[in-house]
Amino acid sequence: MEYLCKPSSSKTRSSVRIPYLPHEIASHVTLRDVINQILESMPPDPTDPEDMIHVALFRGETMEALSHAAKLDVWLAAHWVDLMEAVDLLNPRVGDE
Repeated sequence: MEYLCKPSSSKTRSSVRIPYLPHEIASHVTLRDVINQILESMPPDPTDPEDMIHVALFRGETMEALSHAAKLDVWLAAHWVDLMEAVDLLNPRVGDE
């Protein structure tokens, strides 16, 4: 796999290698594939509620994100519910489970 940037050799600064996918390959890669690759290379800390919120949001799991948000701060979850309802993210669609 090719990368857009190389890791930093500096011990004081961390860096992330960003994969480069040629157009012919990128056209067959879904966002879910990219998210899974990122999470494999940089796994979240399951004890950190913020990490788990980010993972759930990246995966499009709104109810899971709200569950983690409520553990972190009930008001955060309450405000997110208001925002998510306003943009119709909480209403299940027919066939979605």
